Amino acid sequence: MGNSVAPHQMHGKGSSVYKEQIHVPMIIRHPAYPGNIRCNSLTNHLDLVPTLIGLTGRDRSLREKVLEGRKGRDMSPLLAHPEQAGLNALRPGSLYCYGMILYMDAQYTAKFRKLAGEKLPHDQFKKAIASLHPDFSHRSGIRMINDGHYKFARYFSLKQHHIPATLAELLENNDVELFDLVNDPEENHNLAREPEKYRDLLMTMNDKLNQLTAAEIGEDDGSYMPPFEGSQWDMSAAQMHQYMRD
Repeated sequence: MGNSVAPHQMHGKGSSVYKEQIHVPMIIRHPAYPGNIRCNSLTNHLDLVPTLIGLTGRDRSLREKVLEGRKGRDMSPLLAHPEQAGLNALRPGSLYCYGMILYMDAQYTAKFRKLAGEKLPHDQFKKAIASLHPDFSHRSGIRMINDGHYKFARYFSLKQHHIPATLAELLENNDVELFDLVNDPEENHNLAREPEKYRDLLMTMNDKLNQLTAAEIGEDDGSYMPPFEGSQWDMSAAQMHQYMRD
């Protein structure tokens, strides 16, 4: 929760794409492979299951049958010489998606927490929660790609899922970040503040993000979201306390 305090003066999690918040090192210990070696190849959480299945050493046909077309890539072939693998040996980029309602609207969350601490009778609690409506217009949704050299992210309203195809559409409907991870590893200089200067790079990274989204998500249309208006939260006080704690 406090990993971003020193580098970015931020407290919390999830609502940004800084490495301190989203980088989870993948550590593998296996008796068949040498240890204490760093592999610089990009990975993603989707790669966990294919890699674990790859480490079984079973026939490829059986592994493919078990995976049944699941997304993700097997990084076990890189483990014999991990130090020799390039950044994109496994994948062209790592995708990050974020869309938590709890972190969308600070005022809504504050009211949420206040109600959770009042220990109201269940019926009153449900009625009070049902009267709260977060502001879905805030640009709290995130789609990000890290290709090893650049990190590109767009922040959008969860009521406005879209796949931007032009620079004008990108800038109109999103807050945009673009970091040069080679020359700015601490992610302090947002190149997207100069969209005309970095127009070509922005569109290249936008296209990469769109392609990876299509490959690993499919149709990113927001169908996973609950009803926007008048959502009924059928949660007990105990469930709410656990939800806020977690």
